Amino acid sequence: RKTVATMSRALEVVNEQSERSGVSVTVKKQVAGGTFVAAEEGDVKAADFDLKLGQVVEAVSQLPREEKLAFSKAMRDAGNQRFAAADYRPALEMYAQAMAGMDGERRRLDATRREIALPILNNMAVCLLAMRKPRLALEMCDEALAIDPTNAKALVRKGKAFEGLDRYAEAKECLERARTAAETDEK
Repeated sequence: RKTVATMSRALEVVNEQSERSGVSVTVKKQVAGGTFVAAEEGDVKAADFDLKLGQVVEAVSQLPREEKLAFSKAMRDAGNQRFAAADYRPALEMYAQAMAGMDGERRRLDATRREIALPILNNMAVCLLAMRKPRLALEMCDEALAIDPTNAKALVRKGKAFEGLDRYAEAKECLERARTAAETDEK
């Protein structure tokens, strides 16, 4: 089994080894205008997640379709546990890994994709809304609506994302569409 390398672990190791000489390493990020500023903890966590997700995608891509779908379901269930505990960042990370198992399913609009990907995308949107990231939530909603254009949950979440972006007319439109979709589902 491969060890997942992360930026935070690499910094730990370098700083542990450098401590004797009084040297420490600081990561910087480039911002608008080309200047560099110290990276924050969230930046390092994001880099860690990107590295892990890349490794997961690579490993899962080698699996047969049935095993990919089983992996997606297992990660979705793990994400649901974190989500139920209102632990949104880890839930979001698990949902992203679950979507990695859907690789190759992105173009398919079959029942399996609807059963697995649609709830994951909806839950990712809720996590992002809770984390105050409405733009990213909007993207998840759009992906969910590409699978099912009348999905009431995705429409409600898209409306909330628009509201978070102060785009009230679009929020109202989405919420009205969600109400119509929910009424249609009840019949």
